[in-house]
Amino acid sequence: MKKINSILDEVLKEIKPSKKEIEEINVLLKKFLQNFKKKIKSSRLDAEIFIGGSFAKKTMVKRKAYDVDIFIRFNKKYKNISELAEKILRGFQKTKIHGSRDYFMIKVNPKFILEVI
Repeated sequence: MKKINSILDEVLKEIKPSKKEIEEINVLLKKFLQNFKKKIKSSRLDAEIFIGGSFAKKTMVKRKAYDVDIFIRFNKKYKNISELAEKILRGFQKTKIHGSRDYFMIKVNPKFILEVI
């Protein structure tokens, strides 16, 4: 059993981001979220944000570039939420991705990307 645990520990070291990488992501994410929350407040829209995906679940796999999913939850009274999200993101350098619902990619640096959904 010890041998199996040893093998599993080795594999986790290879596929899990380091503590340093996670700390760097947290610092960049915190800075972005502070700005983003101010934008939501100044837009006077009834919306909130939350972090989702592998970062939130702590299942992120080591990669050359990491992405974090940020979800905007709008009040049900709003209909065109993709346009509202784009309005909130005005001023951020972003790329609009078309899908069943538009979302936005914000490349913070070569190693860190935010996906706002």
